[in-house]
Amino acid sequence: MSDRLPEAWPPAEHDPDPLPVFPLPGVFLFPGTILPLHIHEPRYRQMIDDLLDKRGWLVISAIQAGHEAEAPGDPPFYNIGGLGEIVGHNHLEDGRFLVTLHGLSRVRVREVESDRPYRLVEYEGIQESQPTGEG
Repeated sequence: MSDRLPEAWPPAEHDPDPLPVFPLPGVFLFPGTILPLHIHEPRYRQMIDDLLDKRGWLVISAIQAGHEAEAPGDPPFYNIGGLGEIVGHNHLEDGRFLVTLHGLSRVRVREVESDRPYRLVEYEGIQESQPTGEG
């Protein structure tokens, strides 16, 4: 795992396939941060299991304000999220996962049709700008 972000977006190894999205209330995955997750819901267990056979990228997007109680269903989420990579996992005997995500980039997302029990999004990187110090 590299500790630095790519020089340009999309990175050379960008996967054009849609990624799973994990909507969470009040959570945002920022670039360079670590997010521990306890995965217990069956559809998200399947998501992690599927991701462990691939690159391990997913999008964390916050559930839209006022819809937090809909988290067990399909709540609306914001179109900006955090692209993360699974950098550690522990598959527990009862099927749950303890997962560690590393934030790679902010992304703009659009939900697409999914044939999986979890939701999928197409994503586009957001170009980060550095503060100029002028003001």
